[in-house]
Amino acid sequence: MHTTHALRSSGRHAVSVLLSIGLFSGALTSAQSEPGQLVQGNSGTMFGATVTTWARMAPDGTVLSAGATLPMALIENAPAMPGGMAPMAGPPSGSVPFAVDFPAAVKATTFLDHVDVGWIAGGHPPVYLVPHFDLHFFTVSAQAVQAIDCKDLSQASLAQLAPHYLPAVPPDTQPAEVCRPFMGFHSLPMTDLVPGMKFDKTMLAVYYAGQLNAIEPMITRATLMKKQSFSLPMPALAIVGKATRFPTHFEAVFDAANDAYQLTFSAFIEKTR
Repeated sequence: MHTTHALRSSGRHAVSVLLSIGLFSGALTSAQSEPGQLVQGNSGTMFGATVTTWARMAPDGTVLSAGATLPMALIENAPAMPGGMAPMAGPPSGSVPFAVDFPAAVKATTFLDHVDVGWIAGGHPPVYLVPHFDLHFFTVSAQAVQAIDCKDLSQASLAQLAPHYLPAVPPDTQPAEVCRPFMGFHSLPMTDLVPGMKFDKTMLAVYYAGQLNAIEPMITRATLMKKQSFSLPMPALAIVGKATRFPTHFEAVFDAANDAYQLTFSAFIEKTR
C-alpha cells in the first residue's frame, strides 16, 4: 500500500534492442510451451535485478495474458529496515516510483498500463505489519500517477466497490488521513480484517478521484521466498470506470528455470463501464 523505496526505471528501451542484447532470452525459453505469441514490454532495475513486463497474444492480436517477471534476486536483495520493524510512511516527497510499462497492445486494449513495485521493509497498518511487496498494477499512466497529490478527496460509490470489499475510508476517518500520494485510496477485502488473520498475501483495489486506479497484489517476502506458485482472487468489479478488457484471474507462477515469479493476469472479460 505504501511505497518506501521509490526507484527510477533503468530505461524503457525498444523491444528489438532488448532482444538483441539477450535480456529476455531466459523468459522466451521458459515460456515456449505457453499458448500464444510472447511479446516483451519494458524493463527496470531494482535491488540489482531486472523486472520485465510481457504479454501472450492470440493470432488475431487479442491479449490472452499479461504480466511481470519478478526475479528472486530482487526479493532476496531487498534490504531490511534498520532498527527493526516499524510502520513506514509513503514515498519521499518528489520521488519517482519504480514503474515498468506493459507492451503497447496491453496498454491499448486492457485495464493494465504499468506496474509499480514497492518494497515495504517495516510493514504498515492496519494489519500488514511484516516485510512485503506492494505491486500496483495501474490502469493510468505513470505520469498520471505522479499527479496524484491527494487534493481530490472524492470517493468511489458503493456500486464501484467489489463485493466483500470495504470502502477505502473507514467510519469516523477523514479521507485525507488515508489517501496516499502517487497511489490514492485503498479498498481492502473484508477478510483481511477478520480477527486473528495472519497476512501473507492479499489483493487490494485502489481508487483516486472516484475512479478505480489500480489493482494491487500485496505479498510478503516470506511467502515469495518459498518459491511456490499461488493464486489470488481478483475483485469482482461491476464497474471499472471505462470500456476495457479486465483480468479476472491472477497467479504468481514460480519459474524455476529463471529463478523468478511470473506475475500473471489472464481470463480477460469485456467491460463497458
